[in-house]
Amino acid sequence: MQIYQAQREYEMNHPHKINIIALLIFLSICSIYAINDQKTLVYSLRILFIVIMMIRIITHGIKVNWYIVWVSSFLTICTATILWSNDQEKGLYSLVWSVQVFLVTVFIGDYIDSREKRDFLIKCISAGGVLLTIRLMIATPITVWGTGRLGLAIGYNVNDVGLKLSFSVLCLIYLIKNGEFKRYKKIILFCLTLILITVTLFTGSKKAFLVILIGVSLFTLLSVKKISKTFIILPFLLIFIYGFYYAVMNFQPLYNVLGERVEAMVVTLSGVRQLKGLVPKLEYK
Repeated sequence: MQIYQAQREYEMNHPHKINIIALLIFLSICSIYAINDQKTLVYSLRILFIVIMMIRIITHGIKVNWYIVWVSSFLTICTATILWSNDQEKGLYSLVWSVQVFLVTVFIGDYIDSREKRDFLIKCISAGGVLLTIRLMIATPITVWGTGRLGLAIGYNVNDVGLKLSFSVLCLIYLIKNGEFKRYKKIILFCLTLILITVTLFTGSKKAFLVILIGVSLFTLLSVKKISKTFIILPFLLIFIYGFYYAVMNFQPLYNVLGERVEAMVVTLSGVRQLKGLVPKLEYK
């Protein structure tokens, strides 16, 4: 605890060094979102961040928490699996990637020790999603919208794009709800949220669809402090879920890239061969 307090005092006395760390976090997250295909730049930022954070921890210590213990245990298991992996080369590649994720998440977790830093991280994720959306809108031909899944035009995995944007959507919603912004800024954030939701749906990712649907619902419920208000909000949440689902299943461009996939998922889970009343009938063999 004394080491941790000393670290906090050091950060307060050396704000310029902390700004460098914040800048690296911002650049690293935005690069992973918007230019992840530019590996040289992305890895350079990541390595620089890891080196600086390791120096920071070596000189000022680290606060061990349950997250670090859990991730360390998981990484140990991943390392052990290489011993019986059929493809040693692929296993080693996965291990190197896991170590990078471990270091970055642990360092960021240690850095975040206040609400201000937590909100800063949320803003970084939101900014990354906005930058990725701008790149998608510029690089994706207009003919692809509603006929193909977004992400391929910039060489991204479409599901990866969808998940990244869905997390940015949740971060933007958090900022709208809890951020200390003036009204016009919250309106801008709301408009950005709608744009990101639309682009996310056009990636055709079922996982992203569920992240937004479940994430918004849970965030709304957990934000309610009184149980009595939960029963008031619940009907509106049900309307939101139905309306969200209805839009995907009935707006033809969205149905082309996502609706069919969602319908197939619902059919598989429910065992019903057709979904009637919402969309044109589809035959499943």
